[in-house]
Amino acid sequence: MKSKMYKLSQIEEMVDIINKDLGLSENDLPAYGFDYGNRNSYITVNKDGYSLIAFGHYRNKENQRLLIKTLDINELLFEIFKAATRQEAVKYELEHRIQNQDTRITYFNKHVEILDSLALEKKFVQKLREYYDYLLQPRSA
Repeated sequence: MKSKMYKLSQIEEMVDIINKDLGLSENDLPAYGFDYGNRNSYITVNKDGYSLIAFGHYRNKENQRLLIKTLDINELLFEIFKAATRQEAVKYELEHRIQNQDTRITYFNKHVEILDSLALEKKFVQKLREYYDYLLQPRSA
């Protein structure tokens, strides 16, 4: 069964609804289409699905990196907010740093907490939680 493809304007409405309580700035969120202005990512929609593309500058060249390509609107929304809320989690960790503790613990916990508080599919939040738990496991040399 083919899932419904949403237009960029509809995705923007969904993002605005989810962001209402969070209050991220416009620059923290992706642009819709190729006219991205000051933002550091953008979304495209075509027959192959949704793409979230991030970009930055390195040695005076613009570099683009595909973060996700999916047919699932819920996965796209999760990835948008996963990227957009990272800085909030980093800021929290810096303000609540615990001496002699792996800084990733506070960061990962806060990042998952933020995402879990949003109207996103919980299976994606759980998958990220499991990934973070994996990263924190001790490794043998």
